[in-house]
Amino acid sequence: MVSLKNNRKKLLPWVEDWASSQDHIRLERNINKLSYNDWFWCHPSAYTLIYYGNSFLSLAIFISASLYFFYREIMLLSILFGGLTIYALYKLIKKLNLRELNRGKTFYDQYLRDDELIEVIRQ
Repeated sequence: MVSLKNNRKKLLPWVEDWASSQDHIRLERNINKLSYNDWFWCHPSAYTLIYYGNSFLSLAIFISASLYFFYREIMLLSILFGGLTIYALYKLIKKLNLRELNRGKTFYDQYLRDDELIEVIRQ
């Protein structure tokens, strides 16, 4: 996290107030207007895509591997990947249950934004 805060001027050179929520990007409906860096760091759709996407992708890979090894009659690996499938499904359900807490969250909020409470504590 510290290295991202040290390099944030390179990532988003137009930002002057790092405590701001950057709502002009966060609330943009047409993401085609945004540059890649603006979309990735400041738009909630990027965070949602990666946050939930990696769970869906791992679930698909583990299911495919489990079915492949079951078809090839390699039961030990099929059971192993079946267990990983159950774990990935558990993690996905856990994320989906907490989706209200992550609504509107961005990578900018998580890694680059100055938190006013932390600044007060440091002083």
